[in-house]
Amino acid sequence: MHAYSNPKAGLETLLHLLVKATSAPRPREQPTPRQSQVRLESHQANALAAAYSNGKTIRELARHFGIHRATVTTILEQNGVERRQVGLSEEQTAEACRLYPEGWSLARLADRYGVDDMTVRRYLLQSGVAMRSPHERGTREID
Repeated sequence: MHAYSNPKAGLETLLHLLVKATSAPRPREQPTPRQSQVRLESHQANALAAAYSNGKTIRELARHFGIHRATVTTILEQNGVERRQVGLSEEQTAEACRLYPEGWSLARLADRYGVDDMTVRRYLLQSGVAMRSPHERGTREID
């Protein structure tokens, strides 16, 4: 008699089981693949250093060898390769400070100097240039 004294609890259990049985199974979460470690052999490190000396950028080398930019820098230091100028020269900064207010975008200036747009932004801010809002970009760019 006790089993039938609370039919509501049994009904809720039955409904729960019914929903569980008819629901689509949750897909199993795949574990995040671990980053593979790439270790360059000495001949690869020498090729990397030679390519850098011949004008390849650190980003290009990192992409080509499948390693991080910081690893490229470390390999260059280990091989005694002198790094090229990082950032903008004083002349480039002065020119960027003149061109940006005339309507040149950060991306366009970055392409001109072969650096990242955030590098140009950092140098402009250090020089006291006020950044435009995204709404001010418009079509003011000139050649």
